[in-house]
Amino acid sequence: MKNFKEIQGSHYKIGYEVGKYWGDYFQKYKKNKGQDQQEAVIKKYLKDLISHKWNRELEPLLENTMKHFPDIIYEIAGMEKGVTESGLRTSLMSMFELSLGETGDESCHCSSIVAKTKKGFIMGTNDEDDDVYPLLFAKVSLENGKSSKRFASISHPFQLFGSAAGMNKQIAFQGNSIGFSDDVYQKLKKSWNLRIPKTVLSRKMLEMDNIDEVKSLLESCHTTLPNHHYVISHDRAFSVDVVPKLDNIERSKGNTIKIIEIKDRHFHTNHFIEGKGSRRKSYLTGETWKWSRAEDCNDSEDRFMKLEVETNNPLNYESVKKILQDLAREYDDRTSASIFFKMSKRAAYCESSFYYDKICDISVDL
Repeated sequence: MKNFKEIQGSHYKIGYEVGKYWGDYFQKYKKNKGQDQQEAVIKKYLKDLISHKWNRELEPLLENTMKHFPDIIYEIAGMEKGVTESGLRTSLMSMFELSLGETGDESCHCSSIVAKTKKGFIMGTNDEDDDVYPLLFAKVSLENGKSSKRFASISHPFQLFGSAAGMNKQIAFQGNSIGFSDDVYQKLKKSWNLRIPKTVLSRKMLEMDNIDEVKSLLESCHTTLPNHHYVISHDRAFSVDVVPKLDNIERSKGNTIKIIEIKDRHFHTNHFIEGKGSRRKSYLTGETWKWSRAEDCNDSEDRFMKLEVETNNPLNYESVKKILQDLAREYDDRTSASIFFKMSKRAAYCESSFYYDKICDISVDL
């Protein structure tokens, strides 16, 4: 099935399988050229990003990840092997750079909703960027010695599992990086030798069982980007702001984590902003975390107001799907997928509509 793959094995093996999937996928599109939009995306990866070059600028992040999360490096090494066997030229550093996904200077437009129902919690999110991209829906069984972990992941090309969203039997989550000023980016970059890439933490969240474990993970180190997550279980839901510390971080523990427990409903449009009804009240104030691109910030505000109107009505699984799928049609030039989760005492369910190439609907239970 297109956009879907079942994967089983060690860290290295699951990395290999996803690398081989994307390598074969891009080889196919390189030979069979499609629409203009598709060709632009393919060229972006094949010409600019898939290479054998060693990016010394990223060495501090690579070394820190190897030190604290060696299992993730095994996955990336497996991805390199899979991509190479597909016939594309690459390197460990190229795969590491691709797995980062975001470095802080991209536009981000994702829109998300969480709501409580009689049976548990539901969550929906539109994955939006400057262009429409192919995504992979993977059902993964990670076998690590005597233990095993099962999870579902939606991820971007050549990125780590969970880079868009994911779930296991206990929790489901989606996450977004948050825009900020160029001055802040330079300050973050200067301390990369003490930081862990944001996507590494998203990947590790797939192995967490509850909000306390998620909080402990996110507090355990300094990350590269401010970000926001929704985390839901069958009986609780949370809005989580992850705020990197900028000064004297060598003497501090890790990120600042601000958690709001969601009692009824909550929505988010990818920026640390406050809505008029304070439903998306951020703990961040001042100019430090204000996105430097005015057009992108205004777009986030516009979508926030649209969700504020739509979510005033009673919400259930179907209504959340309709709200976000309608929004996806409005922004069809940049929405890659609409992703939906249901968590109850008896079920963990995810489905997604992918919009790259042609609409493809996929669903899984865990």
